[in-house]
Amino acid sequence: MRSPDWDSTAIFLAWDDWGGFYDHVVPPVVDRNGRVIASAITSLDLHDLARSSRTYGVRALYVVHPVPEQREFARSVIEHWRIGYGRSFDSRRVEALNLIEIVADLDVAVAAAERVAGRRPFFRPTPPPD
Repeated sequence: MRSPDWDSTAIFLAWDDWGGFYDHVVPPVVDRNGRVIASAITSLDLHDLARSSRTYGVRALYVVHPVPEQREFARSVIEHWRIGYGRSFDSRRVEALNLIEIVADLDVAVAAAERVAGRRPFFRPTPPPD
């Protein structure tokens, strides 16, 4: 799966928590009190995306989340494996997680991807199924 196209490819993954298909209009997610909230990042998301990125030669992976507490959670998981106990446990995981950059909005991720690739990423949206 090594391809010359990977040098100039940026992949932004998005999914929803209600059926596995990305919606082009984000539905509000509410808690049990009816307050609008955002979906959560899990440690498995971080590990799976990082491992896949490392496997396929992706140079950078951007995790975008608007909630500061979710970004801090993601950073704490990554730091556990990069400098904490996890570092001595599995060095391959460290290599994979080093690819991740946690950012607050998509514009920041796009600008960072542009710096890595040397050109602006091309976006190909996928519509929801009929």
